[in-house]
Amino acid sequence: MRTQSPDTHPEAERVQISIMRQFPPARKFDLECNHNDMVYNLSRREPFAPLRLVTLHYGKYWAKRYQSWQKRHCEHLVKLVDTRSTILELAAIFTARNIPFALAGTIACGVYGLPSSAPTIEFIVDYPRHIHISSRFIRHGHAYLDAEQLVRIDLVPHPAFVSHACLVELAAGSPPIPLITPEDLTVMYLERFAASSRRDDALYNDLLGMLKVQALTLDTAYLQRSMQIDDLLALAFDDAGIAA
Repeated sequence: MRTQSPDTHPEAERVQISIMRQFPPARKFDLECNHNDMVYNLSRREPFAPLRLVTLHYGKYWAKRYQSWQKRHCEHLVKLVDTRSTILELAAIFTARNIPFALAGTIACGVYGLPSSAPTIEFIVDYPRHIHISSRFIRHGHAYLDAEQLVRIDLVPHPAFVSHACLVELAAGSPPIPLITPEDLTVMYLERFAASSRRDDALYNDLLGMLKVQALTLDTAYLQRSMQIDDLLALAFDDAGIAA
């Protein structure tokens, strides 16, 4: 089994995984959101220009789109990142518009596995057209930039995975949110890892954390039926310490 970090003792990691298995989804959602907020907001402790920050995080194309948006919204202020409220807000919007969706990506991986900072907030959707969220979200294709928090949101069309999603209570006082299944998230992540020529180690490490925590309940038969690259699934199982 490969540990999440080279300097972590396997026994220490086993204890951590055992503890994470006992946490309810809402507790892990809070941990993931708090961790994400801390990483984003600590990087903004020093004075920064929003345009420069967008350029550094998302590239020149998004910087040009944001600059154009700024000219039309001169009064806007950049706020601290609040991952939890953004996810709940978007979930409420999709629900009100009857858009089938599910929370996916690094946030879902953290709910199922170990906390990690999310480069984007990702949802999968079953919707044939582009979605206009609100005037503060700058759109390009299926990606959006929250102009207030300078965080990117990706809406990935995937009807099949949306249909498999399960409702999970992630926040007290809020309706349950559809969450991609750990099996479908595994398929999605392994496909992306293969597309990166197996070089995206951060993504692969997040996946291993989820597989380790979910090892006792994972539907390995479904994964073996769904994965086209058998050796990659076998590698992930081996690195996560899962007997296929």
